[in-house]
Amino acid sequence: MLALFWLLIAHDLEFTYTVVVIDGAGNYRADLTCDLDAVALGVAPGADSEEVFRQLNALEPDELERRVEQARGFMLEHVVVRFDGVRVQPELTLPEYGNAGVSPVPTLLGLTARFTGSVPRGVSTMTLTVDRVFPPVYLTVLDEAGSNV
Repeated sequence: MLALFWLLIAHDLEFTYTVVVIDGAGNYRADLTCDLDAVALGVAPGADSEEVFRQLNALEPDELERRVEQARGFMLEHVVVRFDGVRVQPELTLPEYGNAGVSPVPTLLGLTARFTGSVPRGVSTMTLTVDRVFPPVYLTVLDEAGSNV
């Protein structure tokens, strides 16, 4: 039986919506909804979306790619996945990157940071730690594997 624990230290009034899916093939996916454009520019979440979008679009391609890589590094540093206490390095994708029309607010990188990987065999606990740099997490867990998470 795989149990999921969630650790969060935060004080903001908004939420970071997070969905963790554990599938029957032994994989996991954790989707965090956050202001990735603000992360890329290094500004506070909640900054004017149109202005942030405009600033990102004005960057030269090389600088934009550097900012996107910085945002990925930031996410991997501040969101940690562990199994039975052992930190794993998930794959991180930004599935909405470049699809500005998907969101109701202007965005270049999108609102979803997707962490994926394999659940190691024989583990009993998955821990998702989200640093206080994010608003409080509203967590949903879908256990398609039937491991009673």
